[in-house]
Amino acid sequence: MQLVSKVGVIVLWIVLMGVPATGHAALVSRPDPVAQSAVQQYVNEVADIGEDEDQHGVWLQSEAGVLAQHQGTVPLPAASLTKVATTLGALQAWGPTHQFVTLVDATGPIQDGVLRGDLVVQGGSDPFFVTEDALVLRQSLQELGLKRVTGKLIISGNFFMNFTTNPVFSGKLLKQVLSPPQPRASRKRHRPVAPPSQPLTIAGPVEVVSFCPPTQTSLVRHRSLPLFKILKRMNVHSNNAMAEMFTAALGGAPNMVQMAALAAGVPPYDLHLINGSGL
Repeated sequence: MQLVSKVGVIVLWIVLMGVPATGHAALVSRPDPVAQSAVQQYVNEVADIGEDEDQHGVWLQSEAGVLAQHQGTVPLPAASLTKVATTLGALQAWGPTHQFVTLVDATGPIQDGVLRGDLVVQGGSDPFFVTEDALVLRQSLQELGLKRVTGKLIISGNFFMNFTTNPVFSGKLLKQVLSPPQPRASRKRHRPVAPPSQPLTIAGPVEVVSFCPPTQTSLVRHRSLPLFKILKRMNVHSNNAMAEMFTAALGGAPNMVQMAALAAGVPPYDLHLINGSGL
């Protein structure tokens, strides 16, 4: 696979289990009439809409060998199926049941539900930390009896929320869930309505730091879904942001390619990818 640019619609159907380490040249050809018909149908549809057939590659393979292919040995952009390599690299590095951990600590003492200090969130590169996770985190803090933070919400490490890699924006999103703003009181004279319960108040702003400050109390260890479930969501929705988060956590595209090649049993020089998403 080679990623150059997105030219047309690139379709690659790949099964990378059991591929010999010598690359595609050593694969046994196992022509399958159904597979060949499917490939030819796709190529015909490409031509019918005016696309250049030469800019499309299809590769159908089982552990037994190559079932059918169209320009399968011609380097072409892999587009979003670059995520196949990212998936393999992540599984090779961490294993299918790995969970990313987000730590929440306090820099000061907690008395009568009041943290006299800062609330520190240390990101663990979880690419699927979303609003629901923040709600679970809020509930965990509430169950500990925490009601108010006199200091700031400090973000350190690789903390992402709702598929954004901007730590400031992610921190603000988190604060909105942990400490939602109270509605302003109405000036109209109606019968008083009890304000909604607010489990946590954070007095200070969001601050992003390069190094985690010294903490006094460990509060919550929030674990992500198992890796295989996160990868399934990334691939089903072709989530580019998640793919790039995985690639960064693996140490960048070159390291991701090395891990993917190791997992697939193919030479690293057969994979030419400039990122983990296919953008």
